[in-house]
Amino acid sequence: ISQTWELQRLDTPELIGNFKVYGDFRKHAKEGKLPNYSFIEPKYYWWFGGANDQHPPHSIKAGEALIADVYHCVRTSPLWDKCLLLIVYDEHGGFYDHVITPKEATPPDQHQSQFKFDRYGVRVPAILISPYIRKGTIVGETFDHTSIPATLKDLLRLDSFLTNRDANAQTLSGVPDLASPRTDTPEDVSTSVHSRIIEASLKAPGIDEISTAAKTGIASSAPLTGLQRQLIGLANKLPTGEDPELRAHRNGRPLRTEHDGALHVRETVARFLRHLGRQ
Repeated sequence: ISQTWELQRLDTPELIGNFKVYGDFRKHAKEGKLPNYSFIEPKYYWWFGGANDQHPPHSIKAGEALIADVYHCVRTSPLWDKCLLLIVYDEHGGFYDHVITPKEATPPDQHQSQFKFDRYGVRVPAILISPYIRKGTIVGETFDHTSIPATLKDLLRLDSFLTNRDANAQTLSGVPDLASPRTDTPEDVSTSVHSRIIEASLKAPGIDEISTAAKTGIASSAPLTGLQRQLIGLANKLPTGEDPELRAHRNGRPLRTEHDGALHVRETVARFLRHLGRQ
């Protein structure tokens, strides 16, 4: 499930074709057919291959394998000399922060009754990868998450910014400053373990495997995390075109384990996609 479906107007028949599975990203990178902007989300559930979102209690190894595979796909793509790969986290996690966060930030809009959004939170790590970035570069400017849409506005020559926040954000465009692409960047940073993890996560389970997963240990019997419960709530809000009583019954099923949640989200998203395809 994509968390971006929380944003307005993305869960529509017009835009649903822009959502692809990770296997499609690998294929398009190899063929040199990547779109101008790709946003990759990890797996949030342990489902026929480990979750790779790096949220507890999942192992961070699967997330590292995903990052390594994304890099390899971009690095070996015919589009490598035109790519900027950005690895960024939505929170600080266990990263030690040794620099005091700037106190003043630009509020995005006038809706400030509950919180003005005029200060920064904790710092989060961000890594920029491009053949036009000098080896060993450490950037000292202050960026924030809205630096991403600000950079997109710059690169794609969009008509306007989204908010006052990204209009005043430092863009990432100046970091790749070499006149010609480097040729000393490695093609592969993964290991055989990384490869096995990624291939397992791309495996399409059969009906028999799904029905026996909870018993055989293929899927996790761990309790649902707070994030996973939020994703279930998101799935329950997606339009599926079902009869309201039937939908209420499906959404009211007891979900206790990660396997329960993964199966529920998978089924609900499949109905959502079918519904949009019929519109």
